[in-house]
Amino acid sequence: MVRTVSIRELIGGVKPYPPILYGKGAEAQVIVEPLTKEEEKAIRAWLAYQIEHLARISPKLADDLKSELEVIIKIAEIFKAETKKTYNVVTPHMPKPAEIGVNILIPQFFGRNNHAIDVTAGTAAYLWGSATAFFKTESTPERRFMIYIPSGGIIHIGDTPVTHQWKFEAEGVSYAPFTVHPLVVQSIEIEKPIYQYPLHAFLLDWKVGTKLSFMPERSGTVEFEIIGVVFYERDAYSDLTWK
Repeated sequence: MVRTVSIRELIGGVKPYPPILYGKGAEAQVIVEPLTKEEEKAIRAWLAYQIEHLARISPKLADDLKSELEVIIKIAEIFKAETKKTYNVVTPHMPKPAEIGVNILIPQFFGRNNHAIDVTAGTAAYLWGSATAFFKTESTPERRFMIYIPSGGIIHIGDTPVTHQWKFEAEGVSYAPFTVHPLVVQSIEIEKPIYQYPLHAFLLDWKVGTKLSFMPERSGTVEFEIIGVVFYERDAYSDLTWK
């Protein structure tokens, strides 16, 4: 049964802090439809596999994603209600026509092939969106998708942290900038640490445009990675893609 709740009501019980930054605000109303037992079981099994794989790269990042499991289930309910479709209950990451799916977030859902960004110290740079444009996911029926980036899901691989200042912006909603202390979570090879930025979680959709900027403290190319999940209608990702 479809019902209407606020983001705060939906998520607050499983993720009290930090809150999810959503374009329309935490009090915005969303529609949700509970997953069937089969859908929930399939999504949980798929997520467990992804967490196990991530643990081979970084146990810390895997633990962070595991802590978001209940939130991801709630986000799956939003997308199900919005699309009026059902998830594949055998392989949720491989939906059939007229089904919806869930997959690991890749840069192509942001319209690019990587998250490497050329930055100049003292000049704001954007992880998504730009100085003149907001980012929205696809709104065309049968091609819609929704992105969830958990808290701590933004990392970069490099020698030193690139920033301590971030700003989230949304159409019609004002958010203040915020500061963070980057954390070294693991070194994947000699002199190549992984820096994790303990930001808020982000929920991105096609209804309200958003952008995420930061203030670089050095110039050069920053190699970001975004750990997250994407919920999508099959035609949004029905073949290999390159932007």
